[in-house]
Amino acid sequence: MEQLKLNFATFSTLSTCKTELPQLVKGYLHDYFLIHSISEVMKVLNKNPNTFEKAINLFDFLENNLEKNVAITWVVLLKEIKKLIDYIGFHKIDIQHKSAKIGYDLFYNYHRVGK
Repeated sequence: MEQLKLNFATFSTLSTCKTELPQLVKGYLHDYFLIHSISEVMKVLNKNPNTFEKAINLFDFLENNLEKNVAITWVVLLKEIKKLIDYIGFHKIDIQHKSAKIGYDLFYNYHRVGK
C-alpha cells in the first residue's frame, strides 16, 4: 500500500458561487482577531477572548504547520465584499489512517444566517 504524502507548497484558492477560500496569511490577522475577541464566540469554544498577541502567535503556529505539511488553513471570504467571515482547515492529519480533523470559526455576525 502506497503511503500518503502531503505537500502544501502549492496552495490552491478554492471558491464557491458566494465565497473564495484563499490561504490564511497575516493580511487577514485583524479580521481574525475581531472574531476571537468577541466573548460570545469564545464562550462557544469554551475559551477566553483573545488578545492581539495571541492572534499573532496562532497565525505563526498555523503558518509553521503549513510549512511542515502537518495542517492547512483557508480563510473564507464573501466574494461580494472580500471580507473574512470564517476560516477552515485540516489539522491533526493522520497519514497512516488517511484522516484529519476539520476546524473552523465563523464570525459572529454570520451565525444563524443560512443561505
